[in-house]
Amino acid sequence: LGLAYTIFATVIWPCVGTSVGEDQRGMAYGTATAVQNLGLFLTPLAVATVRAETGSFAAVVWLFLGIAVVGLFSSFGLLAYDRATGSRLGGASSYLS
Repeated sequence: LGLAYTIFATVIWPCVGTSVGEDQRGMAYGTATAVQNLGLFLTPLAVATVRAETGSFAAVVWLFLGIAVVGLFSSFGLLAYDRATGSRLGGASSYLS
């Protein structure tokens, strides 16, 4: 799980900078950080609730599996949207070239 998060963070943060204009990067990074912190706040609450309600760690594993599936489909959706709108995320950053 930690390895997956490390890979995700390595990939997602450069995408924020390349997907918005230079004058909007601060707001984009701030919004991404706020959403990430919201997830870091809500996930332990959801895990604790599921564990308390079911009394089983198997249900927690299913919760994480569901989150992973949502992430997988979101990634494919983002990839399809990116390809339909010019593939800005797949190319080199404009500020690096």
